[in-house]
Amino acid sequence: MSQELNILKELHGELALVKKALGHLQHSYNSCLTIGLQESYTDAELEKWEAFTARYARLSDIITQKVMNTILLVETGSTGSLLDKANFAEKLNWVIKAEDFRQLHFLRNYIAHEYLKQNTNDIFELVLDNYSKLILFINHIINHCSNSAIYKI
Repeated sequence: MSQELNILKELHGELALVKKALGHLQHSYNSCLTIGLQESYTDAELEKWEAFTARYARLSDIITQKVMNTILLVETGSTGSLLDKANFAEKLNWVIKAEDFRQLHFLRNYIAHEYLKQNTNDIFELVLDNYSKLILFINHIINHCSNSAIYKI
C-alpha cells in the first residue's frame, strides 16, 4: 500500500473521530447553555462545564494539530509550523484571518495546561465565545475534504 494511501486513510479516520467528538461537544454546549454562567456551581453543573471545556480543548487539538498536519502533508508535502497552518486556513477561507486559527490553538493550551490560575468563569466564557468559530472551522475542513478529489480513497 502506498504511503499516500496510508495518509489518506489516516485522515479519514481522524475526520471520523472529529465528527463523533463534534457531537459530544455540541451536547455539552447545549447542557452548559441551560446552566449559564453563575457565581458558583453545584458539583453536577461544574462537571458539565468542565466536560464542555475539556471536549472543546480536545477537539481543537485534534483539528488544529492532527487533521491540519495531515491536510498540509497531502497538499503541500510538509506539516508546517503553527503559522503555516494558520496562513493555509486563512488562504482557504476556513478562518477569517490567520489570527483566528492561532486563537483556537492558544485557547486550547490555556485550557489544557493551566498556564495561569484562571477564574473558571473566564475560561467558560472564552470557550462559549469561541465555540462557533471552532464549529465553523471544523465544518469548512470537513466540506473541503468531502468535496476535493484529492481526498477520495
